[in-house]
Amino acid sequence: MRFGIASALVGVALAVAGCKPSQKTYPVSLAEGLARLDNADVIGFRNARQCGLLIHFQKLLPDGNLVTWRVRSKNQLVASFSVSLSQTENGTQATIVVPKAADGGEIYDGKQHYSHPALMQPLRPAVQEMIDAAMEKRPFDWHRLPDPLNIGPNDTLTNCGMGQESLQRGIPVELSDPEGVPHDVAVKLGLSH
Repeated sequence: MRFGIASALVGVALAVAGCKPSQKTYPVSLAEGLARLDNADVIGFRNARQCGLLIHFQKLLPDGNLVTWRVRSKNQLVASFSVSLSQTENGTQATIVVPKAADGGEIYDGKQHYSHPALMQPLRPAVQEMIDAAMEKRPFDWHRLPDPLNIGPNDTLTNCGMGQESLQRGIPVELSDPEGVPHDVAVKLGLSH
């Protein structure tokens, strides 16, 4: 009964927040589900989905059955997402919660423009894969993600483009860089703060 009420409250909270919940049930207990999320392959997720910024994931201590990850670049919050777990008769149900963007959609939903994107869009399928991997006790596998793997506003495929290339060269983009200018060029031109 308590679990049903908790699930209903999460659903109401998501509806009020305007978020689109994704739910999936796993054949494990609630305690085991929380333990597996604690060991989620965040590094694999980051390495597969990172754009040009150097980013770090911070997992907050569970608040009840809600686990939240904050994504930061140089201590500045650039994204976040949460997973709420609830016990069902078939196991543990995981509900993904992604914050709203300024336009009313979700952050990193494939329709958002970021001058310095932290992550490839869309975010939600990648979070789902991170949860699936944790619950199955395996590493994050980007090959399991549905297409499109990386898309931006107006179906452009350049969400990360230049920034990712810069990061691969060992020169991460900085939030203070002008949009569209690689960090090393911005520094040489005195455009980076």
